Amino acid sequence: MHVAVAHLLETNADAKSKITGPTDCTESAAHNQVLSSGRSGAAKKVLIAKYSADGARVATEGCDDEQPLVSNDAREGRAVSRRIEILITH
Repeated sequence: MHVAVAHLLETNADAKSKITGPTDCTESAAHNQVLSSGRSGAAKKVLIAKYSADGARVATEGCDDEQPLVSNDAREGRAVSRRIEILITH
């Protein structure tokens, strides 16, 4: 995943990315915001350190548990909600 994003940024000079890190709903909104910000920040650090991505072209955003991909009622659904999403724009 990181390789593909780094390659897109490297080969498209105008491309920028935004990384978000949605969470599940097991903790408070404030706690989930911290987890989300940390998750997206960690992905950015990997892009920069391992793949030499230009950090100025990689934005991060923490988000709350209001954006689940699936229901958070079961453990499997909560695991799916703990993810990162990367949006590439020109």
